[in-house]
Amino acid sequence: MTAWSNAYAERWVRTVRSECLDWTLIWNQQHLHHVLTQYLRHYDTLTELPNRLMLTEQLNLSLQNARLRKTRVALLIIDIDRFKLINDSFGQAAGDLLLQAFARRLTASLRGRAGRSAAGCRSTAA
Repeated sequence: MTAWSNAYAERWVRTVRSECLDWTLIWNQQHLHHVLTQYLRHYDTLTELPNRLMLTEQLNLSLQNARLRKTRVALLIIDIDRFKLINDSFGQAAGDLLLQAFARRLTASLRGRAGRSAAGCRSTAA
């Protein structure tokens, strides 16, 4: 190989590496955007519990599986009594802290045993 072809080959390798890095970065950014969008689409940002959309999707899937396997599905709905009063009396920040603490306890008690979801409206509950 001549000096010219060595220099050309080195430049070509640097260019390909640079372009590959650029494509990798672009793909990683697009992938990260997709993952973040899916997370925000399916999870409540305050409690980090699955939201109403995820609840609907998972419940439909569970019902289909139950029909196929001839089994049953249980759905437990939990309501925090007087949540609006807590929000109105102590402020939305206190209500948010209550919801976060409740979500942590619910998640810890059900870990690996059942699905859970935050499908309610935070400030409109009476």
